[in-house]
Amino acid sequence: MNRNAPSEDYSQDENIPGPDPSERRLTVYLSSTGVKAYLKHTLDATAGYATLIDANWKCDSNEVLRRIENCIYDNPQVLDDYECDVIIESDRALWVPAEIAEDEDAREAVYTSIFPAEADDIFHDLMTESPESPAVLYTLCPGLPSFLRRTFPGARISSQFTPMYRRFASRLTDETALFADLREERMDILVFHGQNLLMGSTHRYADDQDAYYHILNCIRQCGLDEKKCEVYISGLKDVRRTLLNDLRDELPYVRNTMLPRIDSPKNMPTPALICATNIRKSRF
Repeated sequence: MNRNAPSEDYSQDENIPGPDPSERRLTVYLSSTGVKAYLKHTLDATAGYATLIDANWKCDSNEVLRRIENCIYDNPQVLDDYECDVIIESDRALWVPAEIAEDEDAREAVYTSIFPAEADDIFHDLMTESPESPAVLYTLCPGLPSFLRRTFPGARISSQFTPMYRRFASRLTDETALFADLREERMDILVFHGQNLLMGSTHRYADDQDAYYHILNCIRQCGLDEKKCEVYISGLKDVRRTLLNDLRDELPYVRNTMLPRIDSPKNMPTPALICATNIRKSRF
């Protein structure tokens, strides 16, 4: 079956024996346009990921939950008792202080002042244990939190920003740095001064020139010196290659983002790849 075709049938051969759940870790990546699911051997750090689901579609926003449910239930292998991370790709992410994220009423009031949502559909992640930690609020579709509670009980839930923030911030000291992750028609950007987050945002782009503009604009909006800000790019290979060359004509510190050195499927989302490391559970 062509997993990239927009189809309702995402079923897998149930006669194929699955791996021992106690030795595998499941990473599920959900978006408005598809579902991806990967297994990683927990006892072999050098082992790559096995792809269980790689389904894509185009549908109206009110159909997203049904598509996700059908895709998951048509692939019963992902329902085994794995240790599980679920990453939610959302274009409706909002960064707030931890004190707002931790207060249900404040969380709802702030988020719904910008995005339409029911309180029960809002996820939140704290980036660190510190009271000064930034936090991100996000939604994908109505009913998703209750579906995840039923289907993946005990799973660690995060936005696409969360694994990237934790990996990148932990590797910075006093430098200023911008990290851009390219996906289809979208790019996620995190800007840091040391380990302090200056900006977290998602941008639409049509081509590498659009992406180039967004990166330079984010650096300028944060008031950073373009000649001193380090820029790291990850994500879609074809766009990334051209973008790196264009940026290097303008900026002195432009590199590919250093990511875990394991074999991974083509176009595996960067946050899913990073999920080889622990992710703190999101509460909802």
